[in-house]
Amino acid sequence: VPHFISSSGYSVFYDNGAIGYADIGKTDSTVMEIASGSSQKSFFFLYNSSQNELHKSFARLTGTQPMPPRWAMGNMMSRFGYQTEKEARGKLDSMLAAGYPVDAIILDLYWFGLGPANWMMGDLDWYAPSWPTPVKMISDFQKKGVQTILITEPYILETSKSFAEADQKRLFATDSAGKTNIVKDFFFGRAGLIDLFKPEACDWYWQFYKKQIDNGVAGWWGDLGEPEKYHDDLTFVAGKGPEVKNLYGHYWSKMIADKYDQFYPEKRLFHLNRAGFAGSQRYSSYPWSGDVSRTWGGFKAQLPNLLSMSLSNVPYAHSDLGGFCAEPKNEELYLRWLQFGVFNPVFRPHSEKVPSEPIYYSDSIQKLVKPYFELRYKLLPYNYTLAWRQEQFGEPLAAPLFLKADLPKTLWGIFDEYFWGDAFLVAPVLEAGQKEKSLFLPNGVWFDFFTGERFMGNGYVQRKVDLATIPVFVKAGSFIPMAQPMANTAAYDPSVLEVHFWFDYSVKQSNYSLYDDDGKTKGSFAKGKYELINFTFSNQSDQLVFTLENKGGEFEGRAPVRTIKMVIHNLPKGYRTNGLKSENGVAVVEIQLPKNQSNITTIKPQ
Repeated sequence: VPHFISSSGYSVFYDNGAIGYADIGKTDSTVMEIASGSSQKSFFFLYNSSQNELHKSFARLTGTQPMPPRWAMGNMMSRFGYQTEKEARGKLDSMLAAGYPVDAIILDLYWFGLGPANWMMGDLDWYAPSWPTPVKMISDFQKKGVQTILITEPYILETSKSFAEADQKRLFATDSAGKTNIVKDFFFGRAGLIDLFKPEACDWYWQFYKKQIDNGVAGWWGDLGEPEKYHDDLTFVAGKGPEVKNLYGHYWSKMIADKYDQFYPEKRLFHLNRAGFAGSQRYSSYPWSGDVSRTWGGFKAQLPNLLSMSLSNVPYAHSDLGGFCAEPKNEELYLRWLQFGVFNPVFRPHSEKVPSEPIYYSDSIQKLVKPYFELRYKLLPYNYTLAWRQEQFGEPLAAPLFLKADLPKTLWGIFDEYFWGDAFLVAPVLEAGQKEKSLFLPNGVWFDFFTGERFMGNGYVQRKVDLATIPVFVKAGSFIPMAQPMANTAAYDPSVLEVHFWFDYSVKQSNYSLYDDDGKTKGSFAKGKYELINFTFSNQSDQLVFTLENKGGEFEGRAPVRTIKMVIHNLPKGYRTNGLKSENGVAVVEIQLPKNQSNITTIKPQ
């Protein structure tokens, strides 16, 4: 995404998908030079009063991301790869039996191929000897609340049963003579590259998707769409290879989103795709950072990647949790990466050669990592509301400190901690054997999420860390909605909600809006099929007042009454109200909130 942000309150977006470069003051410190091999020279200049508003301006320009299906906020089982139906069933059952929540299982290349000697890439159909009953398998998974996701690639091997038809219909990128341009050095064999700029090629490719969607497949994984193996002499209907290379993945996501709009207009799309361009978020693209090394350096690189993508309004960037390749199994690294992953847009452990599933790690690591799987699900209402705020207002899920806090420009380079929404500040542990971490707290009052300890911001703090925790802070005055424990999001119970509030005398008033819907219908908010619960806190001279307002329209699963357990942290001694239970500065008030009604709860000192 060629989007360049200045600390002077402006940004420049170069709307050009050709191969190019940017020289940001390197040759001449007074000049930023951007160039490409394309004749198109479209620029957008954006200016706003704050970085947060500047970001929203860019979101209005390039578009926001539609709501994901609710299950996409849960844990996804993934590895390279589950080789047979028997293996996939067995490993999923083992995860569920061990008490780990699972919302999706992702099937890599083996679903259409035998293995390295015969991948059958381009067949895009089940390899029957390994997957004898795929439709029943998908249905059985769904009965357990687990969705199935399949990998696809835009390359068709010459040995594929699909090649002759696609070649005869002229659906591939061509050479200068207009003939299919065979990519000869592709990893899996000689192959043609589908011209996804060509409508008839998209129609042909879509038939394979539709067949599997009708079989029950719920989401997609698009791989190698940069395109991975690529030569300058490839020609597409949209232009020569170098002129359109960076748009290829974008048009792939566009094709799938357009087809979903046409054939499944009510269904939300989930499409993992590591290639794209500015605006790919409009097409429900969920990019990851590729085949990252299973090292501390590979892990450490994920924060600047996540935050830079967020700054370019690509809100669901994430990584293969635990690391994908190269180095051997590392239990401490696995734990630290998954702790970080709880506060990521997508929670998806993935690897090759070593297990990605926690059940294959030591009992001591499992005791530490399992609570983080559970925390991911507890935070489902908070994370789901972040997704709504992205769709409606272009707000990032993860953001660098300077986007949401008033920092001196000398601190804009902090990229080892970040905001998760407005309430959380997260500082992952990035070094092996780390016992202490120094981090910056922006101005205001903050609380340690795990211990409740209070801190004054506007400076650095030192935190001791052990394997059980990472530094996570909550801003005073924040409301954090949490769900009850669940096997997966299919078991999400909206009727009972725990809402944590962090009180401090410095906060006179605060508010928060919780969003909910049926978790599956596209455009629920625009259609009025949603629930919005507005929470307002007011610290008046003689009392604390909490006002709750429930409003919205009808949708499947909307609870007629919400039982809301207000958990108030740091409540001063002496405050009482009917039903208030207080212990160690934490008080609980239970509130019954019928739909489309309001409640006012007052807490007074006695």
